[in-house]
Amino acid sequence: MQALLSTLRRIPYWAFLLIFIIILVNSVYLYYKGKLPDDGLTYKLTNGHWIADTFKSGSSAYMAGIRSGDIIFSIDNYPVEEWMNSNLGLKAGDTVIYQIERNNHLVKVPAVIGS
Repeated sequence: MQALLSTLRRIPYWAFLLIFIIILVNSVYLYYKGKLPDDGLTYKLTNGHWIADTFKSGSSAYMAGIRSGDIIFSIDNYPVEEWMNSNLGLKAGDTVIYQIERNNHLVKVPAVIGS
């Protein structure tokens, strides 16, 4: 036990402070990451169109009725690229409207965004 205490005394105080700051920053990051909007959908760009590709299990987009292969034109009247690159003030629990094309028909699908 004394060997451990003498080893800990040799570590400078700033190293303990650095470890504390790292733990604090990571905790805050993980807390807020859970609050960011996420529709659980991955997109692929094919011939200039954004196509629904894969889903997380139980994702809000899947529960709303969007399926793989649907062409997505806009999300809340924003182009898909703009929606993906910023959160546009959205938070988990907000409802967004997907404008998709399925079987050559334009359809508007509401979905509640999860986190």
